[in-house]
Amino acid sequence: MIVGDPIASGNTADVYRSGEDIIKVFRNFLPDTEAEKEVHKQRVAYALLGNVPEVKEVGRTEGRQMIRMAYVEGQTLGEDLLSNPDIAEELLLISVREQIRIQSHPVEGIEQMKEKLARQINEANGIEETCRINLLDKMSNMPMGNQLCHGDFHLFNVIQTEKRCMILDWVDAAAGSPEADACRSYLLYLSYDRQIAQKYLDLYCSKSGVEKASVLDWKPILAAARLSESVPDKDREQLRSIVSDLDSPKRDSWQADKYR
Repeated sequence: MIVGDPIASGNTADVYRSGEDIIKVFRNFLPDTEAEKEVHKQRVAYALLGNVPEVKEVGRTEGRQMIRMAYVEGQTLGEDLLSNPDIAEELLLISVREQIRIQSHPVEGIEQMKEKLARQINEANGIEETCRINLLDKMSNMPMGNQLCHGDFHLFNVIQTEKRCMILDWVDAAAGSPEADACRSYLLYLSYDRQIAQKYLDLYCSKSGVEKASVLDWKPILAAARLSESVPDKDREQLRSIVSDLDSPKRDSWQADKYR
């Protein structure tokens, strides 16, 4: 039974605190396999990394799918940023080190990134069919890899506890390209603050040894995939603009240089 008001609500679920646990209760419009799919990814990540909330139960409550997992005490790095913007680079560096550590693990048995992105691109609204075909063709020629990728990695999904960082929200995890995973993070930061996005990209590439061009080459693909999600109108326009730049590769490098 659910008691009290949710401590957080999103497009797909409400989140409740119950003693030492968190209960994530999914909305009824989602497929009946949604909770099981997310739990599988989180358990894979938990087994590989350790610093992931432990799943205690998956089932139903009041007719809705739910996941019960361990509560993690502390603020997210995103909340730390909001209270003290002057430490943005320090917080981003903490998160980048965690992201690179996640991506260092080859993984099997979870959704393949190329399949996930292809599905999202096919579901995205506002993309001309020719552009959609070009995006899928471009992705088919990109190096994919088989690394564990969080899929929605940003400061609000990292809690720094007394002992270590804990990584939240594994619903978008997939096996694939670290560069694509970093590009997804870059786009999320870009919708928040361009300077934060560039600091993130600088730090990620510096610490991982990955070339910026290898990350930015994923931009139109990841932007198109994000158009399948519920995003604010201002972000949707920015994403469409990025998708429309598919045939203008020089623009990405210009933007990277501009904010160096």
